Amino acid sequence: MVASRSLVALVAVVLSAHSVAAVSKNMEDAQLVAVPPPSQSGSASSPRFVESTVMESCSVYISGASPVTRSGTCKHTSICASENKESVPGHCSGGTENQCCVAPIECVAKPSPSGWRAPGWCTEPSNCKTGNHQSSSYGADGCNQLKGSVKCCVGAGAGANDDDNEREDGHDDEDETERSDRLFGYNKWIWNKLRQMWEESQNSDGYARADAVPTCPASRQLTAACKENYGNSAGCDVKREPYSTCPTNCRVNIKKITFGETDIRWVCDSEKTGPTRGYTQSSASDPTRGTPPAITRATILDRAVRWINERVRYSQRRMHGNRAYRTDCTGFVSMAFDLPQWGTTSFVRGALNRGSAEKTIERVACKGMLPGDSLVSEGHIVLFRRWIEHSTCKMEWWEARGTAWGAVKGEFEFDNCGSMSNTATDGQVKGRGKFWCLKRKEIVA
Repeated sequence: MVASRSLVALVAVVLSAHSVAAVSKNMEDAQLVAVPPPSQSGSASSPRFVESTVMESCSVYISGASPVTRSGTCKHTSICASENKESVPGHCSGGTENQCCVAPIECVAKPSPSGWRAPGWCTEPSNCKTGNHQSSSYGADGCNQLKGSVKCCVGAGAGANDDDNEREDGHDDEDETERSDRLFGYNKWIWNKLRQMWEESQNSDGYARADAVPTCPASRQLTAACKENYGNSAGCDVKREPYSTCPTNCRVNIKKITFGETDIRWVCDSEKTGPTRGYTQSSASDPTRGTPPAITRATILDRAVRWINERVRYSQRRMHGNRAYRTDCTGFVSMAFDLPQWGTTSFVRGALNRGSAEKTIERVACKGMLPGDSLVSEGHIVLFRRWIEHSTCKMEWWEARGTAWGAVKGEFEFDNCGSMSNTATDGQVKGRGKFWCLKRKEIVA
């Protein structure tokens, strides 16, 4: 019920933001249409708006070697936006806000040669003026058949190269083809937010969610950080303090993430407020390898979400928290599990290979993962949060992602979902490689 009220409230905000007025008068399916007013002594005046169930037809011609004509209807730009369609000017009467509303031809492209591919739509460059957008042909796919001057219209803020998935051996797993999480334009955000709120009202599981805008004291906000990775051959392998001592080649600008209309361009510097949590030892008989205390899935996620909601910086040399853990991927997941912290992901994979002899973690079927489980690869480990779409193996996970990102949430899916058996304990994640699925032992609820 609360989610439904929020949904109604957001719809009201959307309508107010676009200045759309509607009067029902018991008319079903009425739509707002711009029509020209009667001429007065040959002088023009601003358009008026009336309710009508009859829409003026229009068409948009896209030139090129393979011309395309797109049919649509003349509508006010705010109504067209609410339908998640594209408004094209110059094809309708009734004022500048009454434009031809057509379904977009979807495409993906890079906003710049150094960026990664982001979603957009095919149109003439002159029509690509919605919000922070620009026409691009870099790595474009979807507009090729149109040729001519048509390009993919994508958000200019979509990202650039990063040091995503920094491995513990000092190398980087960079993924040029990964989709940008950048939402392009206000109307697109509104549409996605409405859908998200609907999904949450239907599928809320009661566990902690990472949907809030991250918060951090201004004194700890870093817009750039020094890469501090064990074994990095370029000299980026030690803790640097202050930042001015960081070599130029180790300096990393923080990536922007967007929450609604709020852009976060910082990570929160780590803050060690208590003793360091000891490391899990290699000896199977060591007390750190013994049966861990019982824990609930809610507790695992409550512990993890604190780092996500602060966007704690990534470092393989720094500690964070009252019972401090290292602020890299293994530190993040062992912190969430409330275990003595793991040193490397290779140690985690080795523990999984011990089978029933291992008392701390165990393999699980990937398709059967529950909130608070985990996935580990050769160089990275993440915390599973939820299924976004179980039938396509699309999931949300939380991770300490890399120097440019810090602790963030992400959306990924298994590439081989259709052929993956229900009992498989590993799978290929699109753009991220092979992962093994696991859970902490002694989870009681």
